[in-house]
Formats: sequence, structure tokens, C-alpha cells
Amino acid sequence: MDGKQLDRLIDQFEEMIPKERPQLLTEFHFEQSDWKTIWAKAKEIQQGFNARAHYPTKQLRDRAWQRFNALRDVASKRARQENEQFRATSEMHRSAIFYELKYTRYSRLTDVLFFFDPTTVEEMKAKGRSVRKAKQMLSERKRYMLGEHKSACFELIKEIQESHDLFWEQKRKAHRERKAVGIEDRVGIFDECQGATHRRVFPDSCEAYVALGQGYKVDAGIRIHALDPFEEPVEFVVFAVLFPPEARALVDHHALGW
Repeated sequence: MDGKQLDRLIDQFEEMIPKERPQLLTEFHFEQSDWKTIWAKAKEIQQGFNARAHYPTKQLRDRAWQRFNALRDVASKRARQENEQFRATSEMHRSAIFYELKYTRYSRLTDVLFFFDPTTVEEMKAKGRSVRKAKQMLSERKRYMLGEHKSACFELIKEIQESHDLFWEQKRKAHRERKAVGIEDRVGIFDECQGATHRRVFPDSCEAYVALGQGYKVDAGIRIHALDPFEEPVEFVVFAVLFPPEARALVDHHALGW
């Protein structure tokens, strides 16, 4: 290889180096340059110098070497800048996906503790829509994300999906059990509950729901046993229960035969 050939390679290397990008804003669709090809060209030039490519004079060779080193420094700087910008873009996408998933996890423990106000089917459907949106976001944005951020999003979606699977399996199990004993899926409403030993007062803006059709048992209007879907009996003692007519008829229908 002679000096002219090596100079042409240096010219090509200079053309391959991307222009400096403004770093004022994080780009939504930021893509990195093809640094693998760029550094391959630099390696080819380095090999040419190592092979002592012929230049007419030492001065021309030194000038070519200095030019190449200066371009390589510029390329290294641009590569670092792009890496930083790509990481910022990736973090932005990860944060957006995490935010979409923020309130979508189902907690069995929360439903046990707050058995009088369990997670509803409609709430879980809304959570499911958010999870599907997060999956779509990950699919569309993964090419602009680092592997570590993609993995973090994937693992979070997987964990949340497993919690949703638990909820729906509990619902299917409860439905099979209701179907087996012929219980209709209806709901009795307690408008007002006040307790003595275990005091529980619901304000006017709040209604206490007792889902008879979901396994809750009313014993003579005094005790509410939460038998399902958690298989851990919880007793809630109430006094002075006021039933609206439609709830009274439903309770009277079910209370004595269970």
C-alpha cells in the first residue's frame, strides 16, 4: 500500500465520522451511528501505517499520521457523545413504560387486608389495558433502548402479568365453586354499618359492599365471613345494620340456607 492509497482511506474515514449533534433535548427516536464499520476503517488505516506504507517523504507520512490521529480523537469524542445521548433516550423510554405500569400490579395481600373493598373485575380490566399498552410501547421503542433497560421493562411486565394471572385464576375458581352450588352472582349492599366491639362507620359517600355471590356469608345479619376467593376466613362483626329493601330480600333469601 502506498501513501496515496492510505490517504484515500483516511478521507473515507473522515467522511464516515458523524456530525456532532445538539444535546439540548433527548431525542425520541435517537439511533447510534454504525461505529462497528467506522472503527473497522480506522483499524484498516492503522494496519497500513504499521505496514509502513510508502510516502515520498517523511514529512508527508508524519502529516498523514497526525491527521489520522486527530480524526480518531474526534471519532472517539462523537462516540462517547452518542453513547450518552442513547442512554438518556433509553432511560426516557424506560421511565415512560414504568410510569404506565405504576398502578397495575394486583396485590392479593391488599385484598385480604381490605376484604370489604376488594379489587373489582373492572379495575383489573383497566389495569390489563395499561399492561397491554406498556407491552406495545416496549415493542415500538426497544430499538432505541439499551439491553439493561429493555430487560428491566420486560421483567416488570412479567411480574405484573403473573399477579394478574393470579387474580383471574381466583375469579375462575370462585365461579366454578358458585356454579357447583348454584349460587347466583348477585351483590347485597349495606348502606350503613356501625359496630360496638369492632367499630366500623362508613360515611355517606361510601358504601360497604358484601358480595354474596362471591362467597361472602351473612349469618343472621350479624357476622360477615369472607370465605372466598382467598381461602382464609375473616370475620367482621357488625351491629345495627340497615338494609335497603332490595338488599334485605337478597339477605333473607340466602342467610338461613347456607
